[in-house]
Amino acid sequence: MIGVPGRTTLRRLLALLISLIVSVGIAVASTDDADVVVITHPSVSATTFSLSENRVRAIFGLQVRHWPDGRAIRVFVFPDDSSLHHQFTKRFLGMYPYQLRRRWDRILFSGRGIAPTEISTSDEMVRQIANTPGAIGYVDRAATIAMPVLRIWIDD
Repeated sequence: MIGVPGRTTLRRLLALLISLIVSVGIAVASTDDADVVVITHPSVSATTFSLSENRVRAIFGLQVRHWPDGRAIRVFVFPDDSSLHHQFTKRFLGMYPYQLRRRWDRILFSGRGIAPTEISTSDEMVRQIANTPGAIGYVDRAATIAMPVLRIWIDD
């Protein structure tokens, strides 16, 4: 017969749950209705645990090129035909992938920016973000994040 767990068991379970939450990421990401989370390299200033949607739009639109601490921003994205890229651009940027691509082309052709680096898998995205100071990208909320990256809150 299985007994009711005692207080000690419940405390241990609670401590385990808290340690798991802390070990997964320093900041919990994104908004409630999206399956996409924004991640950054750990070097991004500790004050950047949250970004406004306007700031995210400006970063991924290549209009902002430096973090508040002066470090260069490196943008990583999935291909335009990726469903995750479509979700990200619609939810966080308020546009379709082709609209974002037009924006990038205009900036790139004028010589005012560097093209985002295109990544094909979530594992590769996490690896690139973890290994590139100043990097920002996004992954599926369900993706396994086994490397040190920060998950970023997106404020409305």
